[in-house]
Amino acid sequence: MNPKLLASVRSLDEAFIAHAAGADIIDLKEPRRGALGALDAADVRHIVDSLGVDATLSATVGDLDCTGEAAIAAAAEISRAGVRYVKVGVFSAAAAVPAAGLVGCLDDERQQSGA
Repeated sequence: MNPKLLASVRSLDEAFIAHAAGADIIDLKEPRRGALGALDAADVRHIVDSLGVDATLSATVGDLDCTGEAAIAAAAEISRAGVRYVKVGVFSAAAAVPAAGLVGCLDDERQQSGA
C-alpha cells in the first residue's frame, strides 16, 4: 500500500494550495478551536463546492464533550456539507456514541442527500 498525504487546512485558500500540491485528502479543521476544532458547516460547504468532486475532503465535528445525540447531530451537519469523511472524537465515557448509531445516522444522511 502506498502512503497517502493528508493536508490539514483552515481556509479555502489553503485548500486550493493543498489540492494543487497533490494532497490525497484535504482535512478541514480549525486548530485554534482545539485538537479537533471544527470549521463552521457553511465554510465547509463553501470549500466543498469550490473544490468540486475531484478533491477528497474530510472535516471534524469539533472537540465534543456531549451526549451521543449531540455528537450524531454535529456529525450529520458536517456530513450534509458534502465531505467524504467525518471525524468525531469522544472525550469522556459519558459521551460515548455507539459506532453503529453514528454510522447509521450518516448513512441515512447520505442517502437523503443523494451523495
